[in-house]
Amino acid sequence: SCHVRPYPKGTFNKTHYSEHQPFYEMRYDGTGEPFDNILEMRAAKIRNFLSTRDFVGVSDFWIEQYEVLVASGTESLIKKLEDLTGSDAKCE
Repeated sequence: SCHVRPYPKGTFNKTHYSEHQPFYEMRYDGTGEPFDNILEMRAAKIRNFLSTRDFVGVSDFWIEQYEVLVASGTESLIKKLEDLTGSDAKCE
């Protein structure tokens, strides 16, 4: 991060983008209504994430857990990509 600590006086007194009227808590179904609770919003977020497999130009969709990749490495993921693309990974 480029932030200098401690933060300058007044840094947290500013209104950030959409802070005064957050729209991330609103339904994306055209109603613009807020979700009933945080769990409902989280479920909608997950459904939206999983729907990316249906996007134009997406041929496959894999879910990889970051913590697993950190713990065991990316070799198996890179191998899967090599097999599917027919390309070899090269590190310089």
